[in-house]
Amino acid sequence: MFTDLEGFASAVQQDERGALRLVEEQEKLSTPILAEHGGRKIKSIGDGMLIEFPNALDAVECAVALQQRVHERNEGTSGRPLLLRVGIHLGDVENRGDDVLGDTVNIASRIEPTAEPGGVSVSGPVFDQVHSKVALQFEKLKPRPLKGIRDPIEIYRVIFPWQQRAPRPKTLPANRIAVLPFVNISPDPRDEYFADGLTEETISELSKARPLRVIARTSVMRYKGAHQSLSSIAEELNVGTVLEGSVRKAGARIRITAQLIDAHTEEHLWSETFDRDFDDIFAIQSQIAKNVSTALNLALAPPTSPVPPPTRNLDAYSLYLKGRTLWTNRSNESVLAALRCFEEARDLDPSYAQAYAGIADCFSILADNGRMDWTEIGPTAVEAARKAVSLDGKSAAAHASLGLALTRQYEWEAAEREFRTAIDLSPGYAPGHHWYYLLLRTQLRHDEANVELARAMESDPLSPIIWTQFGIRAWLAGDDKEALARLDRVLELDPRFEMAYVYKVFLYASRGQTEAALDAFHAFERLDPERQRKNVWYGLLLVALGRREQARNWVETHTRDPANPTVQPMAIAWTYGALGDTDRFFEWLLRSRYYVRAGIIVLLTQPLFKGVRDDPRFQEFLRRCRLST
Repeated sequence: MFTDLEGFASAVQQDERGALRLVEEQEKLSTPILAEHGGRKIKSIGDGMLIEFPNALDAVECAVALQQRVHERNEGTSGRPLLLRVGIHLGDVENRGDDVLGDTVNIASRIEPTAEPGGVSVSGPVFDQVHSKVALQFEKLKPRPLKGIRDPIEIYRVIFPWQQRAPRPKTLPANRIAVLPFVNISPDPRDEYFADGLTEETISELSKARPLRVIARTSVMRYKGAHQSLSSIAEELNVGTVLEGSVRKAGARIRITAQLIDAHTEEHLWSETFDRDFDDIFAIQSQIAKNVSTALNLALAPPTSPVPPPTRNLDAYSLYLKGRTLWTNRSNESVLAALRCFEEARDLDPSYAQAYAGIADCFSILADNGRMDWTEIGPTAVEAARKAVSLDGKSAAAHASLGLALTRQYEWEAAEREFRTAIDLSPGYAPGHHWYYLLLRTQLRHDEANVELARAMESDPLSPIIWTQFGIRAWLAGDDKEALARLDRVLELDPRFEMAYVYKVFLYASRGQTEAALDAFHAFERLDPERQRKNVWYGLLLVALGRREQARNWVETHTRDPANPTVQPMAIAWTYGALGDTDRFFEWLLRSRYYVRAGIIVLLTQPLFKGVRDDPRFQEFLRRCRLST
């Protein structure tokens, strides 16, 4: 446990003797409370203390008792208040004489500043040990990067009676709904993918109800396993209603429980348990959507003809759900595994539209990641997406997948038609808005693009990539303060999201803030040192930092065998372009098999490529990409 006196440094400057008396009073108040709870003070650190306990419960109960005593002291005096922050973490330490060292100590020291003055913050492992044993409630804090800590740490605050926040006006919109991740209570933990897949399928089914605005999977999956109040989740997502439930799959039987909750009152609007054979899964999904709509007094437009299930092969359906869960992780390994699932699902049921859409999406991501060459897989991806649309013309996901594939073929008008169709079919489908935004931005249709980005954010308010796009847009518009706020928010959502670090480097470097730019660059490198040094952004970042010679050495090292470069050709083209070597830039540009999402957009907007854009050959390149000049 770490403690710290709030405002001690400024108090010393104003009244050194008074500030030192506060430290003495802290010592006097804390000593008997520490002894009562088995706490051993390791050392004082300025105005704070490092304390060790035999277990997490003793530490938290001690912290609570200490803050309660300090609060009583402050209430009973008109003098300077004594305001403590307390941070607690659980783990092994290394004893060195009278001191303790290790990651546990370091993490606890970083958790302490997250506490409010007069408050207590604890890490996830501590919360797991004590939350059911302490009378006070806990609240999960928004994710945030901790200085010097590589992996994200969950942090919870203890809610003291004097910290209860006043209720906010009940203005959450009832027609915005979040489907929280279904909890897997199956005997086999490997059925976790089924619960996650069912969450996504329920979101898709509810999206067919036009008055509803359904939060996207990316945002709601952040609450999987979270011990957070429903009201705080609803406030973060700006939803008035929440659907939650559980899934138990055992052999050929399935039990699904679902309940719809009013976020204002936390009252149940509807709840039901479905005990059915597994082959009734599609009927259950439709029934849930119907019951939710009825509870919210919404009218679902009845189909003009019976809607057949997407597949009658339940093994194919299970493979599809597993594939979608894998695909959302976006790493090459998980996407390749997802591709195998989708291909097996297609082989089991050649008329399963969603399986074909999944195949197309996998190829698009693998091309984005540089794992596959779009010139080789592009025709297969487009064919799979077209097949998905031909099998299910009412699927927004299928049309969006086709639109995405067509952008990589530079078939702009056809891609735009598909995105518009996807959005017409499902106005809240976030990927459709996001991918359409990228198309419009590539065509420099900024006003239209901004509308689509705002709609994507409305549907997917906790998406790191969408927040990043807002940050990039603000930076290019010259609003560095707004850009930095957006990028910092990305890293609260996902401390390992590499594009946020990339654009923080660009932002700080463009402002001449070298030290801050280097901090962001080193954070980017630490994500995965071996992989990041071959990252498509690496050479460009070196140039932005002014390390031109290092950038040249990097690119020449990876092109010693021009026929087999050891990094993506696009990374080589970018580096030469930023260095001003336009001949080599255009040489490698034609090898790079540009994918549209980053390649062309970056070339059109990144200030480091101004010299490239002024070259007549760049206009010829745009013509090849069927972009007007």
